[in-house]
Amino acid sequence: MSDYTNQVNEPGIAILIDCWEHLTDQHKIYPETWNNIITAIENKNIQTVVLSTYTYDIKTHWNSEWFTNAHHIFFNGNPRQEDWVRTLPESIGTAPGYIYQTAKTIFDYEFSNQLKFMLHDSDMLKWYIEEVVPHIKNLWFFGCHWDLCLKERPIGFENLQSWANKTERNCLTDINCVVTEFNERPSVDNFKDWSLINNGVYRLND
Repeated sequence: MSDYTNQVNEPGIAILIDCWEHLTDQHKIYPETWNNIITAIENKNIQTVVLSTYTYDIKTHWNSEWFTNAHHIFFNGNPRQEDWVRTLPESIGTAPGYIYQTAKTIFDYEFSNQLKFMLHDSDMLKWYIEEVVPHIKNLWFFGCHWDLCLKERPIGFENLQSWANKTERNCLTDINCVVTEFNERPSVDNFKDWSLINNGVYRLND
């Protein structure tokens, strides 16, 4: 691949990792980031939004549109429905003080025409992209925190990089849609494995 500037406009999927509501009041950068994520999803050619809130509150998430859509995709008539069911308990919050809500700004937002669902497992995500939306070329990573959850979660960019390269897809991010553990935007040092494309958009190097 040579012209990454044009490829940024290819169909994409947004992966929102650990956009936790309790962060909203910790620093002004978080509500700004939630709004930036929504703007990015609406303005870029993003067709699917995947919510990955780890240690989530099952009582508030289970009956949401995010989970209802996931059930339709990964359970109803899906030959891998048992695999999906097995992944569900792994990301549910169970310990007191570690049962998290998704930021309301994102959780309650009605996207214009993007499909949204909740998912935490890399194999299920790969199946969805390869079998349901094979035209998707860009994986956008948004949320918290850079070099931690965004990188290391099961559907973080580190775990999907090899597969993305093999299937000729791009791992992308927008600097205004991610936050470090120090309540800051990532620095140049944080992007040593990435290349700047334009306007704060970075691509993970092959």
